[in-house]
Amino acid sequence: MNYLSVKDYSIKYNISSSSIYRKIKSGTIEYEVRGGRKFVLDKSLSGDIVKSNESNQEQSVQVIIEEKDRFNSILESEVKMLRRKTEKLERHLVLINNYFDENFNFSPKEQIELENSVSELSEYLMKKGFDKRNRKIIYNRFNNLSGTEERIIIKDNDYLLDFSRYNYDDLLRV
Repeated sequence: MNYLSVKDYSIKYNISSSSIYRKIKSGTIEYEVRGGRKFVLDKSLSGDIVKSNESNQEQSVQVIIEEKDRFNSILESEVKMLRRKTEKLERHLVLINNYFDENFNFSPKEQIELENSVSELSEYLMKKGFDKRNRKIIYNRFNNLSGTEERIIIKDNDYLLDFSRYNYDDLLRV
């Protein structure tokens, strides 16, 4: 009969030593004590624990497959819902655009501001009530940072503020 130490068996079958000692304690595997150490019968342990591990692995694989299928089902339904909402929003945007096209005439500059949520700096500062001294401070700040600051947009020698993309609180503070 072939006996191996608990350590050797745990390495050979990739099983923790504590699992082997539990089997020894429960009497489900054969063992011998030699010099105060326990040695397990190779045949008994290999058939019992390896089959147990294979069964556990098969169950784990099945659980993973079921979870993957459940996740895919949830994902598919979420994607369908988002597609329906996107289509609905697109229809609403078409209606809104048609309404604006029929009812409002904007200058080219106003059209750019409306479409892009962009304001021209001087007009914005005037609307917000900045006095001449503070407007000059802010203009100097924009001049000093233009070319190095992504948020500063220049078009036709005018500074534009794109509030839909950027926050300008730090640049507009006096």
